Amino acid sequence: MSKRSKKKRQNKKLLLKIIILIIISSMYYFYVYKKGINYKTKITIEIGETVPTLTDYVSKEDLDKVGKEIIWNNLDTNEDKIYKLGEYEGTISYREETLKIKLIVKDTKAPIIEG
Repeated sequence: MSKRSKKKRQNKKLLLKIIILIIISSMYYFYVYKKGINYKTKITIEIGETVPTLTDYVSKEDLDKVGKEIIWNNLDTNEDKIYKLGEYEGTISYREETLKIKLIVKDTKAPIIEG
């Protein structure tokens, strides 16, 4: 076997190792750094119920990765309960991103009349 063919074989092996290293590094990067979080984009509640908190929207495993509270747009509450029908938008901060969430307040239960 000549030195030239031996050198070519070594170069091919080195190139293959470099390609494998790049592939593994890329997979690791996308798994660790680009992995998102598990969260609900929408929750529906009944009128008069307590407004959902961060723990209702974000999974327990991902709570430490997000901001400490939900920032709601035009959400009028009374003692953490909501008495106005409608759809409300909020945001959760995650790294440098802002995740949009939605709260839908419905009235589907018939009133109970006592007396």
